[in-house]
Amino acid sequence: MPSQFFGLNIGASALSAFQTSVNTAANNVANVQTKGYTRQTANLSATDPIRVYTRYGSVGTGVEVTSVTQERNLYYDEKYWQSNSSRGFFEQKLYYVDQVQTIFRDDEQSQKGFSSIFSQMFKDLDTLKTQGEVKAVRNQFIHQAQSLCTYFNALSKSLTEIQ
Repeated sequence: MPSQFFGLNIGASALSAFQTSVNTAANNVANVQTKGYTRQTANLSATDPIRVYTRYGSVGTGVEVTSVTQERNLYYDEKYWQSNSSRGFFEQKLYYVDQVQTIFRDDEQSQKGFSSIFSQMFKDLDTLKTQGEVKAVRNQFIHQAQSLCTYFNALSKSLTEIQ
């Protein structure tokens, strides 16, 4: 059989539970303009009843706060996390593409990029085709081919460092 203060205990548990609910609501109001804030809800449930052998069989013992949960849409949360994951994946890809572009980019001051070295070698090859008997032209082509090989070795080293 419950004590004489049993009703007061039920009232105290109700006041405590609803005080938590009011605090949660106040927190929601205070953060209404906060970007990314999610509304919270205090979840209340009945405490275990006391069994008494009377007509009704048991007496309630009050209420308690079981948890405070965020009111979120799981579908949108999942979409958000998927898009952030994809974003991170593509940002990483973009970083490496930028690195490779930087390696292949022609330096306009020194003319030492892939396009300029490769086109210069083909110009020298065309000159060699028409003036193959001139030793200086042959030496120029050999020098340009060596420059291209040196460039490819440096390119390989740079790409390996990125990898």
